[in-house]
Amino acid sequence: MLVQRVEWQIKVGHVQEALALLREVVGVPNVPLAKRVYSSRIGRGAMIALEWEWKSMAEYEKAWEWNATPAAAAFYEKWNKLMRGNMQEIWDLVER
Repeated sequence: MLVQRVEWQIKVGHVQEALALLREVVGVPNVPLAKRVYSSRIGRGAMIALEWEWKSMAEYEKAWEWNATPAAAAFYEKWNKLMRGNMQEIWDLVER
């Protein structure tokens, strides 16, 4: 089992707009639903984090084929205007 965590630093004052944009892609075919979505209360500023669980890297790669679609390009055009930076990690789940 793999756990993917992506954190985005969002421009100040735009967290709710970014969360709404993320909601637009939830349920779109081939876009995986995040297991957990977080927004920061105290921390490094305006942050959003998402976590997914994957059975394998093959499952992860298949799901993210969405990134090559026109819908993804339209999403990222809007998303990138809200984002200041990001970080991504993929972890092996050792035990629950």
